[in-house]
Amino acid sequence: MPYSLSAVRERMLHAWNAVDRLHARARMKFFGEYFAPERELPHGPPRLWGPEDMARPSRILEAWWVAPDHWRHDSQISKGPRASYRMVRDQWVWWQNDTVRATGTIALACEQHLTETQLLTYGRPYLTPAENAHLWPWLNPAIWAASFGLVLDNHYSPLFDDLYDDDQIVHVLAGHGLASSVFPGDNEALDQWNINTWDRDQELTDFANFHQLWVDMRTGFCRRMTAEGSNGRQWDIIVDTLEFNGPLDATNPVFDLAHSR
Repeated sequence: MPYSLSAVRERMLHAWNAVDRLHARARMKFFGEYFAPERELPHGPPRLWGPEDMARPSRILEAWWVAPDHWRHDSQISKGPRASYRMVRDQWVWWQNDTVRATGTIALACEQHLTETQLLTYGRPYLTPAENAHLWPWLNPAIWAASFGLVLDNHYSPLFDDLYDDDQIVHVLAGHGLASSVFPGDNEALDQWNINTWDRDQELTDFANFHQLWVDMRTGFCRRMTAEGSNGRQWDIIVDTLEFNGPLDATNPVFDLAHSR
């Protein structure tokens, strides 16, 4: 089923509108010298996911949301410690495996001016749970739609490394630039979802010439994202779990601030 670029972009901008509860889980694979861009990169075509990569992703990402004020975002790099950032109303805690690394309130984090002194990769304790839920490009397609120039790829033959045989999942190319210059009336969206604001998880867009997105038009969310550089693929994210408005509620143990479960 062909879609217009404006329809895809509008779906992405409003993907979160009807989401009161969410559980998402993704695998992320880094390629080449992503963590050391100052080194000379190997030449050749982009590397693709193989069976061994699928079994050994570089990072696992997982998130839970219950409106209006319960949020959790976990990440684990390879076999390292699992970082878990949780917020319940104005309380927050950062766990690494079984150890609390930091805890407090939104007001305390604001008083400490955390936003001015360090980039906190686990979350933003000076922001509300809802604001934290919308920070992450892997979970918020509105950031891609508002902050990047988009090109819709209505290809007629399968992509070499495509994972989806589904006409509801469309392939989009995203490049740095202001897509809102093409679509009138987008200033509000651009201001709200600008990737270049300090709080965003900008790591995902560093050192990339353009990105590939696989957008599910049933939800507006991305099921896969890649970053493509001059010397090949930088990273690849596959979202395996996307559950909306299911049985998850605020009493679920995943939001427990006092235990590392």
